[in-house]
Amino acid sequence: MRNISIIGAGQAGLQLGFGLLKAGYKPTVYSDMTPDQILNSSGRPVTIQFGPSLRLEEELDLRFWRENRYCEVQDVYFSVFSPEGEKLVDVNTNFDKAAQSIDLRMKFGRWLEEFERWGGKVVIEKCTIDSMERMTPESDLIVVAAGRGQFMDLFEIDESKMEFEQAQRQVAMFYADKCDLHRQLEGLPDVRQRQVTRYSVINGVGEVMMAPYLTRSGVEKQYIQFEAIPGAGMDIFNRDEDVGAQYEKAKNWLKQHQPLIYQLVEESTTAPENEWVFGKIPPTVRKPVAYLPSGKAVFGVADAVIVNDPVIAQGLNGASKWMGLLLKQIIKHGEKPFTSDWMQSCFDEYWETGQFNNKLTNTALRGPGPLQFKILKAASKNERLAHMFLNCLGEAYKLDPWYWNEVEADRLLDQYGELDS
Repeated sequence: MRNISIIGAGQAGLQLGFGLLKAGYKPTVYSDMTPDQILNSSGRPVTIQFGPSLRLEEELDLRFWRENRYCEVQDVYFSVFSPEGEKLVDVNTNFDKAAQSIDLRMKFGRWLEEFERWGGKVVIEKCTIDSMERMTPESDLIVVAAGRGQFMDLFEIDESKMEFEQAQRQVAMFYADKCDLHRQLEGLPDVRQRQVTRYSVINGVGEVMMAPYLTRSGVEKQYIQFEAIPGAGMDIFNRDEDVGAQYEKAKNWLKQHQPLIYQLVEESTTAPENEWVFGKIPPTVRKPVAYLPSGKAVFGVADAVIVNDPVIAQGLNGASKWMGLLLKQIIKHGEKPFTSDWMQSCFDEYWETGQFNNKLTNTALRGPGPLQFKILKAASKNERLAHMFLNCLGEAYKLDPWYWNEVEADRLLDQYGELDS
């Protein structure tokens, strides 16, 4: 069976590796850290993983924490606020399949350990262009699933698929404790027995997202993610300041400008790890095929090619679905050579639906326009519409065309009896 080298031990690289292993291939995963180093590394973003992506992991027997209530997210509460703190709209529903929220250090550390235990080959090495050249004699295909270092320059930027040239948000994510995500929901039946996420859009200012997550130590905490538009008032964070002081600064900002959101974090503190994740992420799309100095073509996937701001959780979810498709494409290809044309055609097939992950992210970064607000307002009054809309977060292509086309939106709203909303 064919030898496939995968550079990167995150969601994409390991999911693809497990899929190939199960299909009888001989994948090698290259990681720059051991499982223990991954587990004990510095803070990484926590993200909500939606049902369609989780189903792919279940098919590979990778849902090691599926019975743990602390990593479940069952309901989503989506609100839009004015810059002065007035709530403009609420859209709430349950997920068809509970989402997952987990410390990715624990997840990927365990996955890498299991990959080797299940018979996969793991090489601990910080890969470079030179090391990829050394892989070529024994590799039928080299897949680059890591978007750092030299790999950022290896794959050419594809401006035709990009809307922004610069980062649109200052992102600050805190690991927190004692947030009350059920506050203001007291009138809903059994709400305290359900795991919920709160997503707040502040028009013209940014977003604040909160959800429970399963920590490395096996207990439940919460993460709070601030997505601040530069220059709009919430971009108050400084990488060099103390984490606890930064969190108190964030709480004070909410208390002054967004008191309803502040109520959710009023009694909270940073979690014992006292960690946070900070940065600016330029949304980027690169061409999926690159060539080593020897002329060998390599296939870029996930963060090596597509980087989205985490504002609407499309990065990991999109990478997972991409790897589900790529696994099928590799198996279908059989013993034929993995040419650059084949790589491009595989990407093009993914992009048919994957482009809408980017389109949804870009729409969120621009902020809801009149058409999106019209849909949100209608969904706030119609439970069936709210359920359909928010469950599309895990399958963004289902938002097309109606989320971006007024004629199609009116047709949809008419079907739900909300055309005059």
